[in-house]
Amino acid sequence: GGPPGGGGGGGGGGGGGLGGGAGNFMAGKKPGDKIFSDLFSLKSDIGNPILRQSTILGDNRPAKPVVWVENGILRTMGPGQPATLNGSLVQGGSNLSVEDMIKQTRRGLLVTFMWYIRGVPSESQPLLNTGMTRDGLFLIENGEIAGPVQNFRWNMSPLVGYNNLTLVGKPVPMHMGESYDGNAALVPPVRIEDFYMTSVSPAV
Repeated sequence: GGPPGGGGGGGGGGGGGLGGGAGNFMAGKKPGDKIFSDLFSLKSDIGNPILRQSTILGDNRPAKPVVWVENGILRTMGPGQPATLNGSLVQGGSNLSVEDMIKQTRRGLLVTFMWYIRGVPSESQPLLNTGMTRDGLFLIENGEIAGPVQNFRWNMSPLVGYNNLTLVGKPVPMHMGESYDGNAALVPPVRIEDFYMTSVSPAV
C-alpha cells in the first residue's frame, strides 16, 4: 500500500440522523453493525465544556447526548432523534500529540490543512470528496519530518478513510464548515492508511 497520510477529519451533516447524507452506504445498516475502524468513535456530547454549545434545540426542547458510533460499531441511526448530529460532536481520540504520531510513522505525509473540499457524484463511493492540501505538506520518514513536498489534490470518502485509521491523537476544537461560526467539533489528528492523493496541486 501507499504511505499513510495524516490529517484531521470530522463527521457532520444536517438532519436528524446519522444516515442523513450517507446514501447507499447506510442502506441496510442497523445498530450493532461494524462500519468503521475500531479507532473511530463519534458522539454528540451535549454540554461539553470545551465546545460550550447550546443545550437547547431550535424548537426549545433540551438536546440529548447521543453515541453515534463506538469503536467502529454503529450505535444509533437516529431518524427519530432531534437534530443533535450537528451539535457538540466529539470524535474519540487518545493522548498522543501530532509529534508523537510523527515518531510512530515510518513513511507518510503530514497534512496541515485541507481546503476547497467538494462532493463528487459517485455510484461506487458514497460521500466521495475531493480537495487540496495547502499551507504546508511534509514528508515523514523514519519518524521524522524529512522536508516539504508539493501540494496535492486528493479524492477520498470519509467512509473509506474512517475504515483505514491506524492512529488517532488528542482531539482539538475544529470548525466544521467554511465559515468561522460557533459550529465546531472536537476532532483528533488521524493517520489514514492509503490516503489517495490524485495529482499535483498549485496550492501554496
